[in-house]
Amino acid sequence: MELELFQLPKDDPFKLTSYLKKYRKQFVIQAVAGILYNTIIVAGPILLGRALDAAATLKKKGVNQENIRSLAVNCFLFVGVTIFFNMHDT
Repeated sequence: MELELFQLPKDDPFKLTSYLKKYRKQFVIQAVAGILYNTIIVAGPILLGRALDAAATLKKKGVNQENIRSLAVNCFLFVGVTIFFNMHDT
């Protein structure tokens, strides 16, 4: 893959739409990646809250297979999201 150096758009270099037309592919990739990243980054606290709720349900309603499964799934998802961000954070 050859690196393309930045060049001003030929149409009208003072308009934002000229840049969006010229660099459409890069813009779409960055927009999708940004939305995906921000969606996943809030998943950690949400999953932690769900795991805590599942633990509280386990204490209130007692130990049964459904409550244990809910707690385990939420804990594994939380750990998975945490590992994902720590791997890419280095």
